[in-house]
Amino acid sequence: MEKNMTEKTRTRNYGIDILKMLSMFLVIQVHMLGNGQALNRDPKQINFFAGYYMYIISYSAVDIFAMISGYLIVKSKYSRFKIIPLWLTVFYYSTIITLLFKFVPSLSKMHEVTITELLQSILIPTISERYWYFTAHFCIYFFIPSLNHLICTYSKKQLQELIVTIIVIFTFLPYFNGNKDVFCVEYGYSPLWLASLYIIGAYFRLYPIKISKLKCFGLYLIVVTCTWIPKALTRYHSFFNFSNGIIAYPSIFIVSSAALLLILFSQFEINNKILQKLIVLGSSLSFSVYLIHDNLILHSHYFKDKFIKVKGSNPLIYPFKVLFIVTTIYIICLTIDLIRYYLFKALKINKIPIILIQLLEKKRIEKNNNEKNQDEESTEILNKTYPKSNNSQTITINL
Repeated sequence: MEKNMTEKTRTRNYGIDILKMLSMFLVIQVHMLGNGQALNRDPKQINFFAGYYMYIISYSAVDIFAMISGYLIVKSKYSRFKIIPLWLTVFYYSTIITLLFKFVPSLSKMHEVTITELLQSILIPTISERYWYFTAHFCIYFFIPSLNHLICTYSKKQLQELIVTIIVIFTFLPYFNGNKDVFCVEYGYSPLWLASLYIIGAYFRLYPIKISKLKCFGLYLIVVTCTWIPKALTRYHSFFNFSNGIIAYPSIFIVSSAALLLILFSQFEINNKILQKLIVLGSSLSFSVYLIHDNLILHSHYFKDKFIKVKGSNPLIYPFKVLFIVTTIYIICLTIDLIRYYLFKALKINKIPIILIQLLEKKRIEKNNNEKNQDEESTEILNKTYPKSNNSQTITINL
């Protein structure tokens, strides 16, 4: 039996909103440690251990965000127009940042924007892969009705079997071939992998797992630590270099840590009205944190290789310095996005999908009414042309 796609009484899960914000915080952290070179990759240095523990925690960010999409959308009413506000947000930042570097003298000296780059940023930010995650999400968005139909018609057991198949095919089997991208999921940077995570997130929405918050958090720490231990042991033997393969988006350890955080935060209850409003606002701004700090131009000049000195910090302050810088970047991005948020609110950008849906519905009703009127007119003309006789004649044939 097909499950109902919309809940009878919709209540906002503020824990998931908090997790959205956390995932974007972790995205900044993984970029700072990785592309920013704040991660000390020398096993002989003390910061190597703390750095990789933070790096592993951060690496689940993308998997978390993709699972959240499945968790939230599987029971919501789908419309292809709902992608428009998100696309316009991407367009906004891609265009604004590129134009600033094109026409502001102090910025144009840092980066010369070519005509091709300008056109790609303004006209086709999606298919020009300015933001890989949005490009992948944009791709699967139009398959969501099919995904939801599949998910909601499958039984619990069938969904479990599907998820096990996903894990075995995309997570376990590549290990037996040197962790190569055997099934073309591009190490997690692909629509196929995001669709797989969507299914996993949707499962947890349809079939919530009952587990105490403390136990769930404990399991999360165990998974993270089990991922970190082989990496830590590379200091003592090269045999443990295989640990590089388990720090990846399709890794069973990274997927498990993301799933445990989803289960944990889905159980949070926030009753304070002021706090609820702040959480909703922060959640609404969270995706823009990614769009701002990971913009190709900004990233290359203000992020890439800019935190090399951090990895040589005093081991006692190293983790706190990383957290401080990440928090600062996060707050700056949120503050910048407030301008976009209130601009879109004034222009009623978020209401565009509703307006388009209403217009289409109005046209559909008008079309149906016109067809009905035409049918009635045709029937009336036929009745006038071929009037029915009130006196029925009976023909009797005598044999």
